[in-house]
Formats: sequence, structure tokens, C-alpha cells
Amino acid sequence: MALVLLNPDQWKDGDFSSAVFSRKRLKQGAQSVCRVAHSTAAEIRRHVVGPQIAKDPSRTLVGGAVAICEDIRSITANNGLTRLFCVVDAPVINGKTGDYLGHAHLGFSEPTNVDGFWNLNDRTAALAQLTDAFRKFTVPDSLESIFQ
Repeated sequence: MALVLLNPDQWKDGDFSSAVFSRKRLKQGAQSVCRVAHSTAAEIRRHVVGPQIAKDPSRTLVGGAVAICEDIRSITANNGLTRLFCVVDAPVINGKTGDYLGHAHLGFSEPTNVDGFWNLNDRTAALAQLTDAFRKFTVPDSLESIFQ
């Protein structure tokens, strides 16, 4: 899966920004990511980059970052049993939700979405592990290299 990196939203000063993953969107299970095998660079430019830059022209495309879905799904709580993140395909297309076949959503797993599950340190550590999953390959990489 890939994450599009726009400066300054997901990428700032040569690294992932501190707000690369929105806690609110993760809680909603709505952090947009792209399924590499089901997307093209042209689709990503049309459905992700273009609309984001249109909303805020100060944004610039840096590239993308890739993570293995299983690496994300294997991030667990300290007990080693509770999976912290889930990835769900987003397509519905004409009825909306996703706007291209490779659109997926990343979010906190259902067991974590209860009051009192997280303390600040655990959530910070989980987000750091999530970010590290996207550091496994060249970061940033061009959209053309990612979506071949």
C-alpha cells in the first residue's frame, strides 16, 4: 500500500511530518491510502494529488511511501494480541466512498476504538511504528516508481 506525500501535510523538512497520520481519521477508519497493485500513477494524480492541491495550492507533491499491508496489520498492543490497525478496501465508486479501485482506508482497529484503551504514550508508540512501516522502502519515491 502507498501513502501520497504532500508537503507540508505528510512531509516536512525532509521527513514525515508530525501529522502524517490524522488521529481523527484513523479513529474513523478513514485515513486514505492506495493499494499499489490496483492503482496507477495517473489515477493517483487525478484522484488524490489534484484535489488536494486544488484545496490548498501551497501544497506540493513530494512523492509517495510504500508499506507492506501485513507489516501494518502486525503492529500489536503490548499484550501482543490486540492488532492496532486495520486496512479496508474503500471502493464503491459511483455510490462514492472510494473514487478509484485502489483506494483503501487505514484506521485503528475496532478493539482500540473504545474509551480508555489508549494512553498517550501507547498511541504515540503505535503511530511511530506505523510511520516506520512506511520507511521500509525508499522514501520518498516517485509515483511512477511506486505505481508501475
